Amino acid sequence: MDTNKIKILILGVDGMIGHKIYQSLSKTESNLILTSRKAKESLPFDFDNVTLLKLDICKEDLNVFLENYMPKIIINCIGVTTRRLDKLEINEVEYINSTFPKLLAAWAEETNNKLIHFSTDCVFNGKDGYYTEESLPDATDIYGSTKAAGEIKDQKNTLTIRTSMIGREIFNFTELLEWIFSNNLKAINGYKNAIYSGVTTLWMGELIKKIIFDKINLSGIYNISSTPISKYDLITKIKSYFNLNIEIIENTEYNTNKTLNSEKFQSKTGIKTPSWDEMLSALIKDCLENSKIYKSY
Repeated sequence: MDTNKIKILILGVDGMIGHKIYQSLSKTESNLILTSRKAKESLPFDFDNVTLLKLDICKEDLNVFLENYMPKIIINCIGVTTRRLDKLEINEVEYINSTFPKLLAAWAEETNNKLIHFSTDCVFNGKDGYYTEESLPDATDIYGSTKAAGEIKDQKNTLTIRTSMIGREIFNFTELLEWIFSNNLKAINGYKNAIYSGVTTLWMGELIKKIIFDKINLSGIYNISSTPISKYDLITKIKSYFNLNIEIIENTEYNTNKTLNSEKFQSKTGIKTPSWDEMLSALIKDCLENSKIYKSY
């Protein structure tokens, strides 16, 4: 490896966002260090010119690990999502979602390196909507409350990106897009009063690359969101773009609005989130180009 290249550690390269960030950064002049709980042979990538490490963060001495590799930038893509809570004990969820990010942030502060960490719109209960960075997290469920406890807002070397994402998965297949695909030829509920402002993992991967290599200096919490859309309308768009044969039943009984206000991020960077049509158009193209690594639908 070229020691003059910036050393970037991606924690959780096998996850929904981790693998898209890897694909984006693999096209750059950087020294990539990747971690996964999976064996290298099970990962559908060519890992030439990168360092791939099998890592269980619940068992590893974090400071020793970081001192061994000394990354300039850490991107934490590890987290327990709401659909995988039943796979772990509560103390493990608390460590991964709450304690681990703070340990990373403390190390970044002590060594003057950078941490990029992902939080979620689920830190809010969804009663109000259009939440800003100053809105107080009020989720009471395990996922939302543990992610809220893991947000880092007051350290100059840590950027916490509060967002929500949809995208393809290479393992687990538990999140929204894979759930929709798994219900092809079936009927599903589309919630008209569930309002969403997420982005695609494809776009987020490119955004992370831009933040790093354009040297956009951000710290604290920044919301990153799209134009709000109902889950019913989003699923309808996904059905159209991916040519799915799904019956979408309009449901108005469930009400939630966890939309995020990202004016602070747009004002600071000048970056505007693409429309849903732009993001989904790019996503279908990416899925076709990467058909060998994704499950067919």
